[in-house]
Amino acid sequence: MRWKIIRAGRAILFSLLACVIFGGLSLLFQPEWLEWNNYDTIHGFYEQPENTVETVILGASVAVNGFTPMELYENYGICAWNMATEQQPVLASYYWLEEAYRYHPETLKTVVMDVSMLRSIPQESFYQKAIMEMRFSENKLEAIKACTDTFDEFLAYVFPIFSYHTRWKELNSTDFQIFDYSANASVRGYNLVTDKVLDYTAYDEIGIPGYLPDEEAGRQLLKKEALLYLKKIIQFCQEKDLQLILTKTPGSSNWTDIAHNAVQTLAEEYGLTFLDFNYSPYLEEVGYVEAVDSWDKAHMNYHGARKLTDWFGRYLTENCGATDVRGMEKYAFMEEELSEYKRYTVSTRLNGITDPGEYIKAVMEMEDYTLLISVRDDGANRLLQTQRDAFAQLELDQLAELSYRSAYLGVVENGQVVYEESLPAEETQQSARSTAGMDNDLDTVETDLEKELLKKQMESEESRDEAGPLEYHGRLSDGTPYTLTSGGAATGDLSSCVINDAEYSKNHRGLNFVVYDNRNSRVVDKVYFDTCMYTSRTSKNLQDALEEALDGGVDPESLTGQMRSLYLYLNRAEDSYKMKSLRQRTEDLGGAGMLSCLKETMQEEEYLILLAVQGDAASLLGEEEREQASQLGLEKLSQLSSGASYLAVIDGGNLVTEKTDPEGAAVTEAGSFYQVSSSGTAQGGAASIRVNGVECSYGVRGMNLAVYSRTTKEVIASFAFDTIN
Repeated sequence: MRWKIIRAGRAILFSLLACVIFGGLSLLFQPEWLEWNNYDTIHGFYEQPENTVETVILGASVAVNGFTPMELYENYGICAWNMATEQQPVLASYYWLEEAYRYHPETLKTVVMDVSMLRSIPQESFYQKAIMEMRFSENKLEAIKACTDTFDEFLAYVFPIFSYHTRWKELNSTDFQIFDYSANASVRGYNLVTDKVLDYTAYDEIGIPGYLPDEEAGRQLLKKEALLYLKKIIQFCQEKDLQLILTKTPGSSNWTDIAHNAVQTLAEEYGLTFLDFNYSPYLEEVGYVEAVDSWDKAHMNYHGARKLTDWFGRYLTENCGATDVRGMEKYAFMEEELSEYKRYTVSTRLNGITDPGEYIKAVMEMEDYTLLISVRDDGANRLLQTQRDAFAQLELDQLAELSYRSAYLGVVENGQVVYEESLPAEETQQSARSTAGMDNDLDTVETDLEKELLKKQMESEESRDEAGPLEYHGRLSDGTPYTLTSGGAATGDLSSCVINDAEYSKNHRGLNFVVYDNRNSRVVDKVYFDTCMYTSRTSKNLQDALEEALDGGVDPESLTGQMRSLYLYLNRAEDSYKMKSLRQRTEDLGGAGMLSCLKETMQEEEYLILLAVQGDAASLLGEEEREQASQLGLEKLSQLSSGASYLAVIDGGNLVTEKTDPEGAAVTEAGSFYQVSSSGTAQGGAASIRVNGVECSYGVRGMNLAVYSRTTKEVIASFAFDTIN
């Protein structure tokens, strides 16, 4: 009997050990899926106290980047969780809704669902990303059954080692970090990105929202599986008395009129609210600007997410009866998460600081951070005395005395200067000079001063000392090793900040800063101030900086770099909206539409309007239209006879020229960058409007019209008013 008990105990122990090993290998072999916040989203959700979440957000990666629930709490007191995952199938959205209700049945009120994935069925890996990390339950088993066809596939979801057993060849150090990885619950499923499209894309290549959907464009065919599970979501919400809101985040590269029309029809069929932020009025209400609010033309960055989240905070409060839980004892944990969230997003607050001294001071005033400073080439030439005084007040004495093209290193831990060293260059020190009127946004323009500095550098190249750059080795408060390197112009021309074998310095001329969060062991900001050329930097909050400059009376023509690009992009977007609206209101109204189009465009000082008749346009003009043409100063148009040729050039609302021939003979007009020609019926009828060598006329019978913007220097619209109307 005793031996039977021992053998049974051994069998149980062996089984338990096998399960532990099997589970550990499954976890190891399964991809770590830390990108897009996937791990934090799912594991952080399970760490939340039950019956606390009131709003849940479902959908794909555009929702992961579009909604930041912690700011819903901070500004509106709403307890929400972003359950979206990369390319989340609608099938997975349904089962995550059930999971959310399973843990929060008493508090869940509202479901916000991104509709992107109604149009496509993703690859199997995205089903796995969405479902595999779900806690084992009957709901998870049902989800696995729904997305698998065979027992082997089912088993692979339950025990990932069966699906990923061959990954042992690909394992590296990043795969092992999952064993001691702690989910960041403070982001509540949100994925922080601060990059913006304008950082790497020309302003005229950035997408412009549709503003007004084309209802005649048709409807995209939505996927059967997606529709099936959307209906399940609708039914579930009805049964549980949950309010379902369909939404689409803004982004020019992943949404179309036909997709909008399909979802709008679906929403109307089921009596659902559909909030599409690619179109008016929601687009304007949010204030979305793709150039600065998106990082890839599809996904919103932090600046865009803040705008969208704030709009939703008001909407949920005013239309969905959202509860303000701030101050409630049950939700005290949210204040702790908010504190951590602010540490996580610290770079977004530092982005608005334009002065290097103010930046250093801000970091020194934050709790438990390390600031690592290194100089490349030169960081002294444009420093003002007031900035040097500020450095001295912060006890950065050597930085306050930094000489031209000197190397420099500094370390500030938790507000205290712990290390400073500089290495003066052999070149003659240059005194700091006033920079009144200079703009630090000149990314590529070579100024006279830059030419002067380059000349001096070339002249002194052969006489330079071969001394190496400054280097300092240390450990951060959490024990992480780092190496700081600074090379002035004569000592390496380098900035480096290596933390735990990873490079973080921007390695740009001037002062390079790296900010490290000691509490959470991660770099939270890395920036540079080119104090060789400029006293400050342009705010990373570019839209605010542009508005401030224009409100301050800055001439738009004097803007440079990203400020200029954003200004031009905003003008392109505004022009696009005006022209699309104008087209929808006028193009099918014949002569009345033509005169309305002329009247509106002539009111804009920046518009050049080019008109050309092809064949005949007289039939467009009734008595009322001729009177309106006369009131606009277009006398020859008001008297146009049948079959006559006609052209006109209008600049800033002022008539430049107006030509016609009653017999229909060809008339032409040429400017410095445009050519316009027209011939009437007797001459075969032809119209041409060329701008910078490109044909802009539709060549349609009747009146052809092109609108050119002198601000963006491009044709922003072409119209055709056919006599058949």
